[in-house]
Amino acid sequence: MLLASPNRHRILVADGDVDMATMLSEYLSMDMFHVTVAHDGLAAMQALARQTFDIMLLELMLPHVNGLELLRRYRRHAQQPVIMMSAHSSEADRVLGLESGADDYLTKPFGPRELKARIRTILRRVAGQPGADGELQFGPLSYRPSTGNIYWNGRVTALTGAEQRLLERLMRLPGQIVSRQDLAIYALGRIPSTYDRCIETHISNIRRKLRLDLPSAPVVLRNLRGRGYMLAAGHSD
Repeated sequence: MLLASPNRHRILVADGDVDMATMLSEYLSMDMFHVTVAHDGLAAMQALARQTFDIMLLELMLPHVNGLELLRRYRRHAQQPVIMMSAHSSEADRVLGLESGADDYLTKPFGPRELKARIRTILRRVAGQPGADGELQFGPLSYRPSTGNIYWNGRVTALTGAEQRLLERLMRLPGQIVSRQDLAIYALGRIPSTYDRCIETHISNIRRKLRLDLPSAPVVLRNLRGRGYMLAAGHSD
């Protein structure tokens, strides 16, 4: 078994396809990642209980405990990034995975280089942005880059890594329209395709968790159709 070093990120690959999981493990291990493999949901939960991982690659259709249920349970106590993998390419499946707490979604088959690029992009963003040490404040909403915590009226709100980065980008540009492409590059490290709904789903999750869609909300997250999103003071329309 490979021993983890301070320079090796810990990755859990949870995939019931033994051949696929073995291929991913071998490929990522060659690139200085410390990989743990689980072939069903119960084994994945046991691995998560034993140690902390920097990122998890999670198959949607896992045996015993499916990927969505595992992700929901995981998000009750952990916010480490998760990339969901699935042969299901429908928008409904992608949205469901993102709403359950995934940071990104990859449709099988995918190239190992694309996977590695997404993993590294997410890990770089989790490590923090240069010059992003100061706390951001906008009304009752605050963000501490040093911890990644989002506070609403002084209370920590659990957001995924992608949601945190989206909100951070909007908080750095309050009252300004931020394009969908800008948000995707900042939060996900890639340019979204026309039919990629990741940003829309993450925005919806932020609104729901922070209750920014309520008429009485002191801070609103506006969608300016065809132009982008804006964090603004006041009441929603």
